[in-house]
Amino acid sequence: MGGVFKTLAAVLLLDGSAMAKAANDGQARVNELLNTDSHYVKPGKTS
Repeated sequence: MGGVFKTLAAVLLLDGSAMAKAANDGQARVNELLNTDSHYVKPGKTS
């Protein structure tokens, strides 16, 4: 029975890290898009 809990814990940890990576990738993409739009780029900032 202890093996089931260890497996479940491992699956939950891996799933959580995959979700965090996906969220980070999404934020990076949003930042990339905003940095290419002159409306959102701060004056004096270069891409």
